[in-house]
Amino acid sequence: MPPVPMLRIIEPNLTGHAGHYGEFVRALASRVTPGEGRIEVDGGAGIEQLPELSMSHVTRRSMAGRSEWSVVRESARDASTPFLILTAKAKHAWMLQRARRAPGLSHARLYVHWCERGWMKRLAVVASPSVRAEALAIAPTPGIAEFLRATGWRRVEEVPYPAVAEGVVLDHPAAPRHLLMAGAARLNKGLALLVDACRSWASGSCPPAATLLVQSTGKRAGTHGAEEAQLLDQLAALKQPWLTLDPTAPDRDAYVSRFHGAIVLAPYDPRVFKDNVSGIALDALLHGAPVVATAGTWAADVVERFGSGVVMAEWSASALVDAVAQAERTWPTMSRRAVEASRILADEHDPRRLWEVLTSPVS
Repeated sequence: MPPVPMLRIIEPNLTGHAGHYGEFVRALASRVTPGEGRIEVDGGAGIEQLPELSMSHVTRRSMAGRSEWSVVRESARDASTPFLILTAKAKHAWMLQRARRAPGLSHARLYVHWCERGWMKRLAVVASPSVRAEALAIAPTPGIAEFLRATGWRRVEEVPYPAVAEGVVLDHPAAPRHLLMAGAARLNKGLALLVDACRSWASGSCPPAATLLVQSTGKRAGTHGAEEAQLLDQLAALKQPWLTLDPTAPDRDAYVSRFHGAIVLAPYDPRVFKDNVSGIALDALLHGAPVVATAGTWAADVVERFGSGVVMAEWSASALVDAVAQAERTWPTMSRRAVEASRILADEHDPRRLWEVLTSPVS
């Protein structure tokens, strides 16, 4: 009987309310039974207490007291166990180049979420020829896969971002229940646009028919940058009865329930999110919720593919206002198409696809 495959995952940011880090591991582990494989996760302080990862075949270890470099080096030199750097960056290519020993890095897997185009980051990758030749780079979108190949990675696999839809409620109400801005409040996710749109609505300029729920948590460890904090203060100062700011990150069940009857706002900066997967937009569509997205982003491409939302023609507050109005007018059609999209996307993003790539033998 062949041995059960084992995968080691390295993610120092996997801690507390883990956001996409915890969801990634949880989704992957949910498609692997104890008899099919084992997963060991090296995460940040407090990982041992994360309820999302309480599975018998998942071992959790805190990296507190150990540097990321020491964990990467240890994994690189244990050729018997494949390992995944969950959020791979240029610095990890440099780490692996330094850590490399015979028989090489064919057991290393790097999941690349975005393209790093700065010259210092490009230099770090160029200075890591063995890594680009031997390690497996995994891209969630065609644009990222093309970028990796163009920068000299020889082993590149394009695998859709792993995600599952649990507790899906697809019987949408006759009208949208609310507008939803989910996830941490960030400038590049359109926070300034939202503030300006809310000012417009507060002035009586075609206010939305639905209420607006905004998650106002910080992007790192619950803290805000100075600009985000100032914008959130401006939003709170509007004191509109249709506007709710939630400063807490919801648990998984509450997060999923927010998509029921929602129009999800994803007015993201197209310069940043051209090739990047939006976990929020993906979760929304997996749960049958239509999305408002910015033209030129991955989310907009998905919305246009299924007709499951509205695409903003430009990255501006006025375009957001117009898109919300259109989404409310076309709710019956949009929500039905989002439900249809959910079934197709659930298959395409099934985490089993990624598990098979991560544990496959080197050809």
